[in-house]
Amino acid sequence: SLSKLLPIWLGDEDGDKSLAVDNAQMAVDLLQQHEYGHPSNGITKLYAHLLTTKLNVVNFANPEDIYDAMMEADAFLADHDWMDWETLDKSDRHMVLEWKGMFEQYNEGYTGPGTCDDDDDGDMDDMF
Repeated sequence: SLSKLLPIWLGDEDGDKSLAVDNAQMAVDLLQQHEYGHPSNGITKLYAHLLTTKLNVVNFANPEDIYDAMMEADAFLADHDWMDWETLDKSDRHMVLEWKGMFEQYNEGYTGPGTCDDDDDGDMDDMF
C-alpha cells in the first residue's frame, strides 16, 4: 500500500520549504494539483511529476536517467514552494518546467528503462 512508501520528500529532508508527503490524501492532493497551487503553477506541476517519479523509483524503476534532475529539483524545492512561482525569474521558471518535462517523459516511459530507440521511420509506431 502507499503508506508503506511514505514519507516521500519533495525537496531535501532538511529544507525550509520541503514537503514531506506522509499520507495518501496528501499524495492524492499533490497529484490532482489543486491543493498546493493550481495546474497553471509550474511548481505545482513539478510536485506532481516529481512525486510520481519517486513513487516509480521506490517501485523499482531505474532512476539512472533522471537521478541528477531529481537531486537538482529537490535542492530547488528545499528553498522554493508553490507560493514562490509568481516571483521566480524567467530562468528559474524555465528550469522548473524543464524538470517537470523530464519527469513527465520518464513517468510516461519515453526516457529511462523500458524504452527502445529502434524507431527507424520516425512515426513512433514501433517505439513500444
